Amino acid sequence: MGYRVEYGQDSNQEKAAGRLGRILVLTVISFVMFLVLVNLFWPQGAAMVRQALIPGDAAVTVGALEGLAQDLKAGDSIEAALQSFCQTVLEGAGIGPG
Repeated sequence: MGYRVEYGQDSNQEKAAGRLGRILVLTVISFVMFLVLVNLFWPQGAAMVRQALIPGDAAVTVGALEGLAQDLKAGDSIEAALQSFCQTVLEGAGIGPG
């Protein structure tokens, strides 16, 4: 006669998910601290980080981000909102379909 032992959920999976969550939180906190410190102590570095995070014309990219937020608040799909965002940024850079 055979038998079967059933345990609760796999604790290894729970541990891995917990580790991943902690790593993600620590990464975000570290990145935010990096941005704050660069902004406070290294003005040239802050300009480089700003250029890396907001490519192209900053005014166009910021406007496109505001449009993205408005599209999502209006209930548009993420796909449509992102497509509109990318088209706006590319057109602002002079490389999009016009």
